[in-house]
Amino acid sequence: RALRQARALQGTAARPQRRFLVSARVDRGGIGVSQARIDEVVRELGFDGYFATSARTGEGIAALRAAIEAAVSWEAMLKVTSSELFQGIKQFLVDHVAKGDLPPLLTTDALYAVFLQAGIATETTQDLRIQFEIAIDRVEQTGLLKRLSFGSLVLLQPELLDSYASSLVLAVRDEPDGLGNIAEADVLGGSFKLLDDRMPDRGSEQLLLIAMVEDLLRRELALREGPDLVFPAQTTVTYPVIPNVPGKTIVFDFAGPINNLYATLAVRLLRSTIFTKRKIWRDAIEYSANVGGLCGLYLERRGEGLASLTLFFGDSASEETRYTFEDYVARYLYAHAIDVHRDRIFTCPNCGVEQSRQATTKRRELGYDFIVCNVCEAHISLADGLERLAAGYQSRVDEIDHLARQQRERDLQKTRLDGRRAVGDYDVFICFNVEDYPAIRVIADQLEEHDILPWIFKREQRPGTDWLEKIQEAIGKCKTGAVFAGDHGIGQWQHDEISMLVAEEKQHLGFLTIPVILPGTEKMPNFPRILKARDAVDFRLTKPDPLERLMFGITGKMDW
Repeated sequence: RALRQARALQGTAARPQRRFLVSARVDRGGIGVSQARIDEVVRELGFDGYFATSARTGEGIAALRAAIEAAVSWEAMLKVTSSELFQGIKQFLVDHVAKGDLPPLLTTDALYAVFLQAGIATETTQDLRIQFEIAIDRVEQTGLLKRLSFGSLVLLQPELLDSYASSLVLAVRDEPDGLGNIAEADVLGGSFKLLDDRMPDRGSEQLLLIAMVEDLLRRELALREGPDLVFPAQTTVTYPVIPNVPGKTIVFDFAGPINNLYATLAVRLLRSTIFTKRKIWRDAIEYSANVGGLCGLYLERRGEGLASLTLFFGDSASEETRYTFEDYVARYLYAHAIDVHRDRIFTCPNCGVEQSRQATTKRRELGYDFIVCNVCEAHISLADGLERLAAGYQSRVDEIDHLARQQRERDLQKTRLDGRRAVGDYDVFICFNVEDYPAIRVIADQLEEHDILPWIFKREQRPGTDWLEKIQEAIGKCKTGAVFAGDHGIGQWQHDEISMLVAEEKQHLGFLTIPVILPGTEKMPNFPRILKARDAVDFRLTKPDPLERLMFGITGKMDW
């Protein structure tokens, strides 16, 4: 991608620009490209220099910095001014990240408390906290720290994410079965070998592991499949029919970050549900189209950053299915890879002999729409692309992308909820009669689908534990409470829970307890007097939507 961007810059700049080629993290296994190839790229694209760098060891950083400073036209730069206080906040963050004198994972509240103790600000105001949050965002843009998507957490050593992710990928690759998958529970439990030292605090490590899974799912290097995480590019089981893959029709030659390109393409197709997994091998995947037929990818590495991707199909795959698969792969590669070249393979349907590419190309250039097989003399259609389809075909590329994005968001949402659950960031305490648990579980699942995290007490408490204390602690972690009742009435534990919910309302402004009538209830539940006067959410009704009303009560938002 960097090479493609560099080519795009050529001939478009209004004034001469300096361009540098940089290798990062050279302390982690060296450089995966030969010096001869690097020199060739530098010459071909007119780079003004090449730098091998490591943020960890400092190798090459000073030289790269000096080259960038010399290349910038400082006098032409737009000047932006900011307050002395804002600069002080920003410098505080940068200094502490550089020193590494704070825990690697902190809440923004804890980080803000450290800032106040530093005495940089003369007075504490609401505007001060706002400026502090903005400064965190600005420093995050430099890559020196990273906000997590849950728990208001800030990671002051974002390189830890890369370290743990690299270790996980190697662990998956070294799995004895070679299937490229690992139980998500093992990942979140840290049950894999690390390349570097483990975080000393296991609680912080658990949160980091959740953030790592979220990052891998977002970058589409892995996907969730039942209880497992699957890494399509890390399977080591060899495809049995290599190199003579039957049914091959299209070959794409391309360049770029091969593993990432292949993994992301494979994940997007799998997430779309239009194509589902049949089998994954090392550098090969077979899919089943939802309308029937086999479609497949076979990756062949041809050198440093160079590869060929062969598309193959089963006999029962229709032309529309084949074209949809090909169309998506083509658009993906043209958008994300460089130097993409497509080549169509024509095979005799009678005897299976592959026709000469030179002959088929020449026949098409001369205007012929068929070629005669030189073995069995069958006529072979030379129709290609949209020529193979009936008029009116509608591309499904956007649909595949849309479905893949939807599934990715569902995966990310589940991981965010795991993170919030780990830090105790709940939205609503669910008070219910144990007899109504099946109905409660359905509604709780619906809430989670809308990114609302409910706390549900597990009745299987260890004998001797103080369940009232546990309930009180849970209510303190929630923003609202919801009291559910149906034909089983108010349960024996619910009365105590309701009393604690009402007490929480008095102690914390904004906390709200919502009465909820369960679906299928035949008689009006006998809510305690303090709840009877409140507007209840009634799941026996269809309008207004009871789930939307419940979510409005929990969050105060109506835009569902």
